[in-house]
Amino acid sequence: RYSDYVFTAEYMNAELRLTLLKAGQSGQKIRLPVRDGVGVGNFDRYMCKVGLNVLTIKMIGNQCRFYVMDRSKMVMRRPLEYPNAIHVVPAGTVQPAGQEFIGQEELKLEQTLIREYAEEFFGGKVAAKQRLLGFLSSGEAKFIITAIGLDALTQKLEICGLLVVPDQHLPEQETMSREGLIVPVDRAGLERFALNAGSMLPAGALAIWQALHYLDGQKGSL
Repeated sequence: RYSDYVFTAEYMNAELRLTLLKAGQSGQKIRLPVRDGVGVGNFDRYMCKVGLNVLTIKMIGNQCRFYVMDRSKMVMRRPLEYPNAIHVVPAGTVQPAGQEFIGQEELKLEQTLIREYAEEFFGGKVAAKQRLLGFLSSGEAKFIITAIGLDALTQKLEICGLLVVPDQHLPEQETMSREGLIVPVDRAGLERFALNAGSMLPAGALAIWQALHYLDGQKGSL
């Protein structure tokens, strides 16, 4: 079951994060017994979760406002995901709200998109979920899948997308959420973030460049 894949992968990734952190502090050789036991690279056995990485764009007339998240402000640092990492927003894992899936609806990418959007921009408020769902249903908002990649280190499948929203409630200033600092930028600022290989998460960079490639191909038709 996919829920088993999610939680097994999270267990292995926690082992990898802690081991990388410990090895970085002591210089000792890395051993990953849980990960070795599962067999990373053996796709008959490996439990893999699916990530969703979405570049959000708010249209202001003919201008675009893009959003990224600086996670260096988080209490919990994530060695696996680069200390002080910059990511697109919303981003998260396709997973159930609880320990198990309740129906097939929770497996839809749209459900993960709506949940992560509400959590990261609005602290999980139900009204934010309903507003985005309404925008998507009416066609006022657009969600486009732009790329699919495979993380070389974790073997995690990463789906990248573009979310175009009309929502005027999205911040115009830097805003601290419970997951990081949300930073609104223009295109030049977005490209500077995406080119910073030392801090930008690879899946986030892929989401940015593929989304911009898509937008350039539309020639202002969004």
